[in-house]
Amino acid sequence: MKVIYNLPGEKFQKRLSNTGKILIVLFAILTARLWYLQTIHGPKYSALSQKNSIRLMGLRSSRGEIADRNGIVMAANQPGFNVMVFRSKRNANNAQFNKLFASLGMNKKLSDFPMKRFSVVKKNAKWEEVCRIEEKKSELPGLGIEIQPKRYYPGGQTAAHILGYVGEISGKEMKNMPAENYHTGDIIGKFGIERSSEQWLRGIDGGKQVLVNAKGHQIETLGCKEPVPGSNISLTIDYKIQKIVEEAIGNKRGSIVVMDPRNGKILGMTSRPAFDLNIFTRPISIEKWKKLNTGKHSVFTNRAIQGEYPPASTFKVVPAIAALEEELIEPGSTFTCPGSYQVGNRTFRCWKRSGHGALNITEGIVNSCDVFFYQLGRRVGPEKMALYAKKLGLNDPTGIDIPGEKRGLIPDPNWKKTKLGTSWYPGDTANMSIGQGYVLTTPIQMANVFCTIANGGTLYKPYMVKSILAADGKLIKEISPHIIRELHLKPQTIKILTDALSSVVSRGTGYKAKVKGIKVAGKTGTAENPHGADHAWFIGFAPVDEPEICVCVMLENAGHGSSAAAPLCGRIIKEALKPVKKHQL
Repeated sequence: MKVIYNLPGEKFQKRLSNTGKILIVLFAILTARLWYLQTIHGPKYSALSQKNSIRLMGLRSSRGEIADRNGIVMAANQPGFNVMVFRSKRNANNAQFNKLFASLGMNKKLSDFPMKRFSVVKKNAKWEEVCRIEEKKSELPGLGIEIQPKRYYPGGQTAAHILGYVGEISGKEMKNMPAENYHTGDIIGKFGIERSSEQWLRGIDGGKQVLVNAKGHQIETLGCKEPVPGSNISLTIDYKIQKIVEEAIGNKRGSIVVMDPRNGKILGMTSRPAFDLNIFTRPISIEKWKKLNTGKHSVFTNRAIQGEYPPASTFKVVPAIAALEEELIEPGSTFTCPGSYQVGNRTFRCWKRSGHGALNITEGIVNSCDVFFYQLGRRVGPEKMALYAKKLGLNDPTGIDIPGEKRGLIPDPNWKKTKLGTSWYPGDTANMSIGQGYVLTTPIQMANVFCTIANGGTLYKPYMVKSILAADGKLIKEISPHIIRELHLKPQTIKILTDALSSVVSRGTGYKAKVKGIKVAGKTGTAENPHGADHAWFIGFAPVDEPEICVCVMLENAGHGSSAAAPLCGRIIKEALKPVKKHQL
C-alpha cells in the first residue's frame, strides 16, 4: 500500500512563522518586565517583603516599686500575660481562632478586632489560659503571648488611699500627657502616690524586631531595644506604724493621720471605708465600680485629706493662741462658767450643764469648757481668730504630695457678707470659738496645727515621698522637709498650751489617751452633726518634752471624742513608740 504525505502549504508555514514571532515578542516583554521589577523597583518590593517577614514587637517597661522608709515593698510588679494575634491572610477570620476565643470565655471573633498588624485580643490572661494558648500556637499562625508587668500590692487594702492604684489611660488623660510617651492601652497611675509620682514611676518601653516564617512563628531576633524600668519611690511611711493605724481604726468610718512634728513626714495614714488595691490589677466591671464609688460613703474618698468637718473643741487652741499672742489675757485671767452664756436673745450652753465655775486658760483647755471659750472668742474677735487659724495652715490645702486635698473653711465677717450676703452676728463668733458654725477643717490640717504646737511654732508641709531611686538603687532625688512658715510664737504661749494639753490627758477629758511611761498631750473634740450622730476627734502628741509623733483620730458618727477617739490615739502612740527589742531587729 502506498502512503501519501501531505506537506504543509505555503499558507500554513506563514501562520507558523507569525506565531513564533508573537511568542518571541511576548517573551521579550516578560523579560523586560522582570528586569524592570527586579532592577528598577527591586528595593521597593524587597522592603515590602521584609515587612511581611519582620515584625516589630513592643517590650513593656515595669513600673517602679513603692516602699516604706525601711525598704518594705508596698507596691510591686508581677508578670502579666496578654494574648496577641499577628495579622496575615493565613489567620484572617479563622474559625480555629474563634473556637479558641470561646474556650477563653471571650464572646468575640477574630473579625471583631481592629485590622492592625497585631491586636491584643485578651488582657491579663490566667496562667492556665496561657498554657492552653502555648499548646495551640503551632496550629494557629500569628498567635502569641505578650508579657507585660502587672501591678501587685502585697498588703491588699493596707495604705490604699496612700498608694492609690493604676489603670488603662483614658482618652481624656491622653490629651494631657506627652504624645511621645503615652499610647492607647498604656497603664498609668490613677490615684494616690501612683498618680502624683507617675512621672517617676513610669518607665520607658522598648521593642524588638523578630523574623517570622509564613506561619507566623518566630525564627530569630534581629534587633532589640531593652525597656527602661521606672524609678523606685521610698516613702516616709513606716509600715509598722501603718499596720498599727489600720488595726486601730478597724471598720470604723473616718481617718487617722500620724505625723512627725519635727519635719512634716507622714508616718501613717488611713481612711475608712477602704478597698483592696489588687481588684484594679484586672479589668473591673461597671457594676462593681459603681458599687465602690456610689454614695456619700464612697471608698475612694480619702477622709484624711478630703473629709471636711467642724473641728469642734480641738479648734480651741486657735483662740487660745490668739489671745496669748495678742496679750488679750494673762495666764491667770479667768472667766466664769455657770453652765450657759447669753448672746443677745440666744443662750449658748456648756457641755457641763452645772458649769465649771471660774477658770483660767489652762483649766479652760483641760476641762474643754465651752462657756470659757465663748467669752474668750468674743474678746479675741472673729477677725483675729481667722488670722491665727490661717497662720496655722487652716483655710488652705497643706500641700501634701497626693492629689485631691480639700481646703476647709475659716469664716470671718467679710466671707459671710461676700458668700452669704448677710451680716456676722455675735452668735457666729461664739460658734467659731468652739470650732462649730461655719468652720470646716480636714484631719491633715488639724494634725498639722498640733504638730506646730508640738515643735514650738514651725508649720511644715506634710509629705510622703522621701526619695526617688533608680532601678539600680542610685539616688535620683532626696526630698527635704519644707517649712511653710515660722509663726514665732512666744515661748510662754507654747509652754502654757503644752502644759494644758498634757493635763487634758493626765487629768482631763482626754484621760483615755494615757500611755504608761510616756507623757502624752492632746485635745478631745465632739463635733455636732445635723445629719446624724456626732463626730469624734482626738489629736495628741508624745513624748511631750521631745515630741516624735503626732496622731489625729477623726471618727464619723462615733459620739464623744473622749470615749471613742482618745483610746485609739493612746493605743497608736504606745505601739509606735514601743522600744524595739534586740531579737526583733
